[in-house]
Amino acid sequence: LIDKVEFLDGLMSIERSELQKAELLLFKRGDPAEAVSILLLAEPPLIYHAMKIYIRLHKWEKALELASSHYESNEWYLITLLWHRSLYLESHKKSILEEEKSVYRSYFEKHQETIDNHQDLISEEETRMSNDERCIT
Repeated sequence: LIDKVEFLDGLMSIERSELQKAELLLFKRGDPAEAVSILLLAEPPLIYHAMKIYIRLHKWEKALELASSHYESNEWYLITLLWHRSLYLESHKKSILEEEKSVYRSYFEKHQETIDNHQDLISEEETRMSNDERCIT
């Protein structure tokens, strides 16, 4: 019960109504695709937070689709996703390069140097994107 109260309290501190609706929908065990749609229909679209929903739910392919479809406007979406994916796999004693999915391999190989050399920058950029869209993640 305390967790629910804390969640709802945090939800009320979110300034964007689209973010509140999406988080509440997920809290009620709603369809993640519907929550993502709410964020993508916002003005401006809340792409980063939509991607983070898929990352939190470990829906990596959906997150990759979203990040790669917005790659031209902001390559950091894809780099942030790859960073999260590499952290996840590292915690499971695997690497992206060992994955059977060639699409991840090709993206990771293209951006591996950026990810390896700029971990702090990626973390800072993720914080900036989060703050720009004003939401807790």
